[in-house]
Amino acid sequence: RSFHVTGVQTCALPISVLNLLSNAVKYTPEGGHVAIDATLNEDGSLAIRVSDTGIGIRPEDIPQALLPFERLKAAEQIEGTGLGLPLAKMLTELHDGTLELTSLPGRGTRVTVHLPAHRVLQVSEAPVAAAG
Repeated sequence: RSFHVTGVQTCALPISVLNLLSNAVKYTPEGGHVAIDATLNEDGSLAIRVSDTGIGIRPEDIPQALLPFERLKAAEQIEGTGLGLPLAKMLTELHDGTLELTSLPGRGTRVTVHLPAHRVLQVSEAPVAAAG
């Protein structure tokens, strides 16, 4: 099925997902894996997941990781500003969505952007006939 996201800032969602993918690549060592997938739920809501097998975050450090300009000790050797996750969270919330982050050190991270049905426009698979 195809879908479009509607909202105040429709360009914000790709920026949010791009930030999540950038973080996943940045914090995943060579030989690791990064994946993205999306699920259009029966209720019309959308879940977009970015997961990796990177360095991970201690569960107790997740709230700090979502604050602007905060860098975690485990990530000190990796270049960054501390804005990727907070920006993704803020842009998701602009669309009435939520950002869910689960992670374990040495195992990786999964970030899920949940968007409500009223922000998701489902597109018919049938081709649109030309007006004549």
